[in-house]
Amino acid sequence: MSRSICIQHSTAPTVAGEVEVEAKVEKFRRTVAYLTAVLTQNGKEAASAVSSVMIMPKR
Repeated sequence: MSRSICIQHSTAPTVAGEVEVEAKVEKFRRTVAYLTAVLTQNGKEAASAVSSVMIMPKR
């Protein structure tokens, strides 16, 4: 399975404590899926991630 991910930090760095992660499948196609995630702490966006995953048939 081939995959890639890009993570970007926002202006609010994370500190010790709880972080909320919201992940979504933005597009799901025959050969690739595109996913996003947002990390929020204390009401501020701490980071975001974008990923693409190649979908291959089972052998």
